[in-house]
Amino acid sequence: MSSPTHLFNTSVTVQRRTETTDDSGGLTQTFATALTTPMRIQPVTLTDAETAGAVRGLNAYRCYCAPGLDIRRDDRLQWTETTTGADVTRTVEVTGLRDLQLFGRVLQLDTVEPAL
Repeated sequence: MSSPTHLFNTSVTVQRRTETTDDSGGLTQTFATALTTPMRIQPVTLTDAETAGAVRGLNAYRCYCAPGLDIRRDDRLQWTETTTGADVTRTVEVTGLRDLQLFGRVLQLDTVEPAL
């Protein structure tokens, strides 16, 4: 069976943390784009976020995508949504990944918006 790609209706950029050493020997962390892929985004309740171990942020989301993508825990996901006529860019951190229903059709990502 194949992935239900027709349900993945949001273009999401996956960003991976990179570390570089600056001139004084300190580490600088940045995020570089690893890939862009369509996903399905679903807000989750606080209870669901607590179950997923992701209570440290403000908003939690479940993201669904095709399996086999190079997405890792601690990657960042970024997408733009339109809310009441204005574009809002969301950035979340991946806190967990699992093969939904163990059929290799959909990868489920538990994510949380980092606290400022």
